Amino acid sequence: IDIENLTPLYIENYITQESHDIQSGETSTIQLPQTDLIKFIFEEGFIAVRPSGTEPKMKLYFSLDVEKLDDVIEEFERKFNLK
Repeated sequence: IDIENLTPLYIENYITQESHDIQSGETSTIQLPQTDLIKFIFEEGFIAVRPSGTEPKMKLYFSLDVEKLDDVIEEFERKFNLK
């Protein structure tokens, strides 16, 4: 899985409670409660996807570890024509 030229380091599937290390191919158990969530972990942060509990839509959460958040926001807005 590549998202905008980013390859995840790990994919965590909270439905199966498995964490898959992309580089080594190893799988480990997630020690958190089972839930409808898939999390893609990158060097720069993560993206988590889950279904809404009340509406027919998907919810997306993300976290970034960057020095200049304003630069990231500007690039995102430019790329997706939000300004």
